[in-house]
Amino acid sequence: MNVEALLQELRAHHVKLNIKGDKLVCELPKTGIPDSLKTTLISNKEALKSFLNKLYKDNKKRHTIQKVDKACEIPLSFSQQSLYLAQKFASGNEYYNSHFLFDISGEIDFSCFQLAVRKLIERHEILRTCYGENLGMPFQFVMPMESIDMTKICELVSVVHKNDEEIEAQIRTSINIYFDLERDAPIRVKLFRTKERYLVLFVIHHIATDGFSGGVCSKELCQLYLHAVEKSDESLAPLDIQYADYAFWQRSPEWMEMQNEGIEYWLERLEGAPKVNQLPYDFPRPRQLDYSGRTQQFKLDSLKLAKLKKLAAREETTLFMLLHGLLGVLIAKVSGQYDNTIGAPIANRLNPQLESLIGFFVNTLPTRVQIDAKQSLIDILRQNKTNLLNDFSHQEVPIDVLISERAGERLVGGSNLFQVLFVMQNTPEMMLEFADTKMELKNFDAHTVRFDIELHITELNDELNISWMYATALFKEETIKSLHDSFILLIDTFLNNPEINCSDFSIVNKKQQIQLEKLQTKEAVPLAGASVQEAFESTARDYPESIALVDKEETISYGSLNAQANKLAHYLIETENVKPGDLVAFLVPRGIDQIITLMAILKAGAGYIPIDEALPLERIDQILQNYPNSLLIYGACSQACISEHNNKRQLSSLILSNYPVTNPVLEVGLLESPCYVLHTSGSTGKPKAVQMSHKALLNLIVTIGVAQPLLTKQPTWLQYASIGFDMSFTDIFMALSNHGKLVLTRRECMSDLDYLSKTIVDHDVSVLNLPHSMLHILLSYWVESHVNPAQLNCVISTAEQLKITPAIRKFFSRNNRIQLVNHYGPTETHVVTALNLSKVPETWADIPNIGSPIANVSCLVLDEFGYQVPVGAMGELYITGACLADQYLGEPELTKEKFTELPHYPHLGERFYRTGDLVRWTSNGNLEYLGRSDQQVKLRGFRVELSEVETTLALHPDVDMASVKCDEFNGDSKLIAYFTVKGRTPSQTELNEFLLSKLPYYMCPSLFIEVTSFTFNINGKVDKNALPKADFSVLESHYSEPETPTEYRLQGAWQSLLNVEKVGRNDNFFNLGGHSLLASQLSAGIQQETGIKLSVKTIMEAPILREQARLFDELNYLQNVESLKAGQTIKEEGVL
Repeated sequence: MNVEALLQELRAHHVKLNIKGDKLVCELPKTGIPDSLKTTLISNKEALKSFLNKLYKDNKKRHTIQKVDKACEIPLSFSQQSLYLAQKFASGNEYYNSHFLFDISGEIDFSCFQLAVRKLIERHEILRTCYGENLGMPFQFVMPMESIDMTKICELVSVVHKNDEEIEAQIRTSINIYFDLERDAPIRVKLFRTKERYLVLFVIHHIATDGFSGGVCSKELCQLYLHAVEKSDESLAPLDIQYADYAFWQRSPEWMEMQNEGIEYWLERLEGAPKVNQLPYDFPRPRQLDYSGRTQQFKLDSLKLAKLKKLAAREETTLFMLLHGLLGVLIAKVSGQYDNTIGAPIANRLNPQLESLIGFFVNTLPTRVQIDAKQSLIDILRQNKTNLLNDFSHQEVPIDVLISERAGERLVGGSNLFQVLFVMQNTPEMMLEFADTKMELKNFDAHTVRFDIELHITELNDELNISWMYATALFKEETIKSLHDSFILLIDTFLNNPEINCSDFSIVNKKQQIQLEKLQTKEAVPLAGASVQEAFESTARDYPESIALVDKEETISYGSLNAQANKLAHYLIETENVKPGDLVAFLVPRGIDQIITLMAILKAGAGYIPIDEALPLERIDQILQNYPNSLLIYGACSQACISEHNNKRQLSSLILSNYPVTNPVLEVGLLESPCYVLHTSGSTGKPKAVQMSHKALLNLIVTIGVAQPLLTKQPTWLQYASIGFDMSFTDIFMALSNHGKLVLTRRECMSDLDYLSKTIVDHDVSVLNLPHSMLHILLSYWVESHVNPAQLNCVISTAEQLKITPAIRKFFSRNNRIQLVNHYGPTETHVVTALNLSKVPETWADIPNIGSPIANVSCLVLDEFGYQVPVGAMGELYITGACLADQYLGEPELTKEKFTELPHYPHLGERFYRTGDLVRWTSNGNLEYLGRSDQQVKLRGFRVELSEVETTLALHPDVDMASVKCDEFNGDSKLIAYFTVKGRTPSQTELNEFLLSKLPYYMCPSLFIEVTSFTFNINGKVDKNALPKADFSVLESHYSEPETPTEYRLQGAWQSLLNVEKVGRNDNFFNLGGHSLLASQLSAGIQQETGIKLSVKTIMEAPILREQARLFDELNYLQNVESLKAGQTIKEEGVL
């Protein structure tokens, strides 16, 4: 090991080396270091001395921090600047208040305590430093001690009459009091007197402190207090420098030159890193986090800690590196994203001059954890150790510099480099020892957090204290508990078998497994009957005169429908020799004859192959080629479609009068026989033939009825879906199996809203089963036309993701007696989950989840290696149970691939359908649909859900319906939005600004294309292939000339500030190299020139030039209105 590598290793183990005279002084941490490292240190003692002597000699001048004149404006350090600008963006700074709380028994002399605090503030200028701005550039200045009012900074507060809950509330309030950084000293100390003890609370704004500073502060305050009590003249050793000297040093050309290599290192290290960790969020990220948080605390016992230490010693690594790597593995396992960045604060006090100072020196390194899932855990951690050592050797590069260098889209409502922080306490012990008193540092949840998740680990009394701090705007308490449970299981797995591959284990423990088993399977429901038509036949026997079908003005009773189907069934059996298990195709137009034909095929014991006459001729031919010998029954208008098929019969030419009207008696049961074969699109262009059994579909009929009992009470269904779509089976058999009525619709009128509405109202339809696209269009029409179908009591959305548009919400608000149900299920399983939405539409999510499994069905959420993931984590949905299709007919390899065994869960089923759908369990026991695993849209490192963009765009008051897709242009992915309007056509600018007010910038489409209407496929879904081709020529030149005087003036300000030649009205401030400091300067420049404050927060939330110009004009207008009210002369227009 060379000397530089050894120094990095020693630094990672928190070993401090120094040269005093001709001796090498070594300070070891309390926890010690591995024996092997100690041996290496001793054997390399002379080499280390020689290297350090040369290093100190060569770098003494450039590394020594000099005292400077504090009379001028003092620049902020990079860490301070980053925090200062962040708190401006957050519109407040109470979330950046650091606190230390001590529990003290015994008496305290308050006057001596207050004097000690005063001496501490006098000693450390940073504790009496205020902040200001000059043309958008922040600076700091030190206040003289004479201006410090100690009565406001250090208070004695009596809480002797308050209970613990009231005291906690008062402490929390004290912590969250806002610091006015322009006027206030950034420190407050409160001594709370309770009945039995004192509580000492230090609140220091983070701009003036860090974790290491807390130890310096407590140690020195203890000494100063003892001096005051003893009235001693003894004083602390004087400080060589102050924090302001460090800030000046950081801005020196020499220091900046030292960082060039480090900047290059970090830019290369973070190249291609995902901008967002895909954590198991419970709530969508708001545009601005409010930093409200909670903390959950746990312990890791001494036995496990000892094992971790032993393993760390064997690997010559640190506990920090070990746990940091395991956290990276945890994030990968719960998110499925194996490349993540974790923030790791580092003391950043390599210069010995800084060790005695209070101040904000800490630098949070964006440590990247890239994992090959086929690696063993120990190999992953070894690689992570190497990466961390390299990171630590470049620790002085400030994070704000990295953000500036890595310009581009910013994550609104979150950190730009990472969202998870890992802290393992390596700070001096914060001890306060007073005469005849005992002190204990208390953990106190201030209900604030600065990142999505912060994991704080502290070693104390041979245990690990593990604290999870989390943003309550993003996570529920139970999700964090689940995350911790998985973390502990991961630690156990690692300790038991460090050589296990990352892909070869689950992070679901026994408690979580029990929870999942309750969620994934409902109670079994027995199936009644041996075929899907039996219930229909029973109704025909018991209620022959009841109306079964309605087709325009024509109706047919159950008895007549059964008799005609029986005649055709006997013909098929006796004349065509159709046997149970055979397949019979039919191509019969919508209407009563279509239903008769379907029923007859089933009664003959065969499975039906429905072919919709609306399909293209080529598609019909593709399907029929798979069944050259199967019988085909066709209608009068279908001859041209099937001219090449040999074994065909025209329905109208069949003479059926001599065949019996009784139900055929079959010698074998049909439960395991095919009921139908439906054809879905295949990735090769060839349709897949999905064969479903009677058992699977009988289960559907029974269990849907159990889940929604009102569907079993003589419902009247509208038969909307194509006969070749699985929705049609639900329509037909849920009606005819429950003594209901089926209202048929004509293909040519499917998009005629007047016709559909009249049909539904005139025939007292009680159940609608529609794809979301058609549901939205129909309900929009009803809302506008004030149609409220009196008999409608249930609406089912299926086939595509349900999105609650304004029209849908408004309709159900007017008609809250009607139940809205969300069904989910691929063709290979039919419906497997259902969600009954509440009767309070105002509370519905914009995109509801897909509900919980129906009876006799199990749903598993697995990672890519076939292991279950915890509640809240994303995985792929696997389905098993009575719902499964038999096979892809004629494709055994595809059947084997998609209907697979799960070796880890053989007790849950023999076959599982792999859906390709990404979902997660929610804490309330429902499944949330997250998209397709094979169609993930990623834009510039961000994952985008197209449905979320569609839903949000549809909220625009002028947009009726929206569809979004992703296309390639010049090697770059672009979002294209298509929309229909209610009346007025909104401009591209309006739509863009509307979305930018609700979504992150990267989710806003590059183009908006208005269409007269959407084309729907025969299943009622939007046909995205039929959308017009986007004209990307408008994007070939990114430059768009400013249009208004304000835009021209802002253009000049941008060009000057960003040092670019040309700025267009559609350009993005951050894409052109802007960052938070430049945003602050832009804000200050505008305010100085015009008197109008376009805040940093506004600039960061509205980064497009034309948006900023519009917002400025609005502020200018409002200011002029106020001036007129006050009788003042208004400024000229275009003051910028």
